[in-house]
Amino acid sequence: MEGLPSAWQWSPAPGLDFACVLSADGGHVFQVASRDSYDAEVFRTVLQAALDRSELIVRSDRPLTVIRDVEFVGRDFDCVVARRASNERRFVRQGSELDELTIPVFPAAHFEFSGDETQEEADERVGRRIRSADLRRRLLPFVRLGFNNPRTAAGTEGSGRILLNDEVLRSELANLEDSPGGFVEFENWQGRLVHVEWVDRYVVTEQEQSTVMELPELLAHVDALLLAD
Repeated sequence: MEGLPSAWQWSPAPGLDFACVLSADGGHVFQVASRDSYDAEVFRTVLQAALDRSELIVRSDRPLTVIRDVEFVGRDFDCVVARRASNERRFVRQGSELDELTIPVFPAAHFEFSGDETQEEADERVGRRIRSADLRRRLLPFVRLGFNNPRTAAGTEGSGRILLNDEVLRSELANLEDSPGGFVEFENWQGRLVHVEWVDRYVVTEQEQSTVMELPELLAHVDALLLAD
């Protein structure tokens, strides 16, 4: 590959492209892929970042390892995510030795992943919600969300929060109006937790400080939190 001589690249079908590079210790393979969106510079940047942080990725026991502050020329990506082996196909038969040694890597934005995702969250986030092989995809902010709305009878189960998208968050905040006793609670990629209740107006509590807001102000605040550096 131009600019990264140690990498190799192939296309098994029109529109489907792969590239790989060996980890620094030679014991693993980092693989990037694209579907109908190939960009040579993005491929090179992803593999170079993975190679530069090779030891961190290989030693990590987390489902997702996030390499931040990666510079992509002319793109909105600014990090690289490595995904540890799961029950998905790489580029060889599932269950083979090489499959276990292959670590998929892909470009992302800093606000899309926290790095502390569980395996279940990682499997839900990558592939189902975020199409990592689509290099033209919409960037999706990380949202862990819990809510209960007595008026609409909608809500999440239990006291925990689950990964949902930002559109669900905005919709549930709007639905919270005139729903006393209900709440919306969410955290962004940094783990910043916000609790919202309806008490004649929106009452927003963050870091034990409460503020009264109107919906437009609240939604603007939410956008700033979800995209925060």
